[in-house]
Amino acid sequence: MKIAVTGAFSYSGKYAAQRLLVRGEEVVTLTGHPNRPDPFNGKVKTY
Repeated sequence: MKIAVTGAFSYSGKYAAQRLLVRGEEVVTLTGHPNRPDPFNGKVKTY
């Protein structure tokens, strides 16, 4: 399932996205900080 997580580069959003990735979900994110380092190594599509 594709799931959108807003703010996945922030503290709580990153935690939620990591849990979803572990479960095998496809994760996309909306972030206000696209220039931050990617904590997911390209596994999360960023908008």
